[in-house]
Amino acid sequence: MIFKVKTKTLIFCIGGKAGSGKSLFGNYLRKELLKRNYKVVVSPYTKYLKQYIREITGKTVNNKNKPRALLQQLSSKVIKDKLGYKNFFIDRQIEDVSIYKYFFDVIIIPDVRFPDEIDALKKRFENVISIGIKRNNYNNGLTAEEKKDITETSLDNYNGFDYILNNQGNASFRYDAVNIIDALIRGDKMNKVIAIDGPAGSGKGTLAKALAKKYNMVNIDTGATYRCVALKVLRNNIDLSNEKEIIKISKNINIDLKEDGSVYMDGEDVTKEIRSKDVTKIVSPVSSIVEVRKNLVKIQRKIAKNKDIVMEGRDITTVVFPDAKYKFYLDADIEERARRRYKENIEKGINMSFDEVLENIKVRDYNDMHKEVGSLMRTDDQIYIDSTKLTVDEEVEIVDKELSK
Repeated sequence: MIFKVKTKTLIFCIGGKAGSGKSLFGNYLRKELLKRNYKVVVSPYTKYLKQYIREITGKTVNNKNKPRALLQQLSSKVIKDKLGYKNFFIDRQIEDVSIYKYFFDVIIIPDVRFPDEIDALKKRFENVISIGIKRNNYNNGLTAEEKKDITETSLDNYNGFDYILNNQGNASFRYDAVNIIDALIRGDKMNKVIAIDGPAGSGKGTLAKALAKKYNMVNIDTGATYRCVALKVLRNNIDLSNEKEIIKISKNINIDLKEDGSVYMDGEDVTKEIRSKDVTKIVSPVSSIVEVRKNLVKIQRKIAKNKDIVMEGRDITTVVFPDAKYKFYLDADIEERARRRYKENIEKGINMSFDEVLENIKVRDYNDMHKEVGSLMRTDDQIYIDSTKLTVDEEVEIVDKELSK
């Protein structure tokens, strides 16, 4: 009989296909957690690989003959014998974790090759968290033979992972994924999140309000948080080139989003003022500053903590809540988006011509899609909704069907 070992140590199993970035993520995770004063150890995958090659071939791997290259050379003996290869790794992992758990807060296993590894560890130990790393187009430019090698030596599938993170190749991926994992370590409650991304004027805000009302959830407009920073920049006559002062504002600002949709900045109701023409002109460059985005993501997560929420923005599905179960990308034709925003401005008493609105949206689209961190992007795990010819009720129906699956 196998008894499950009780331990306070968290064991992170990180898996993914070759080239997905799982090893880089594991190394980055280790560095970030060390900064947070956790005692961390990374399980030595390369050491296991060298041991296995030596056992089955009698060859010693040195720096000139790297293990991955040798593994491909020995594919007929190693890859075809997956059972032996797999069992060897599982045995080594269990042996090492049994020792590490007495000395470390976190154990990182950065190169899970088989789902069975995760199952074996979860049967043997408590507090095992598995993370799958996906990356689109990771094998572009490879030859057919190289792709074949990757397919044979890669993770078979992503079934059974507790969390799946998407490596989109942008600077924010590892930073924000680490923040999420750090929250898990602290034991923060992970609540229901409906995450909606999309360009300006696509109707995200309207859909989010309708969903929040239907499901009795809290609606959080992240765009309003960036507009608050932009408003404070204007009030303090800070030049957009003075990033240091803008970052300081984003770090110290107090933002409160009320359930009725009103927005308070440092205790003042600024709901209407943050939608002014002057704020709209500068909100995109302000939100493009990397440290500003990092500071406001912290505020957004704090607002959302321990709540069931609907959150809409540009990077909610990819940065703020990349592990959200329900992810949507709401889009519409640019002319239709401009018409909607123009009508909205008239209703709010904002004086902007249709041409001004259209030009502003074009600029916003470009800036939003080319940010260094938190850029607007489509991903495989988002449900795409083209709202050009849809009513809000029809959009809600689409979302409802997805939530009912």
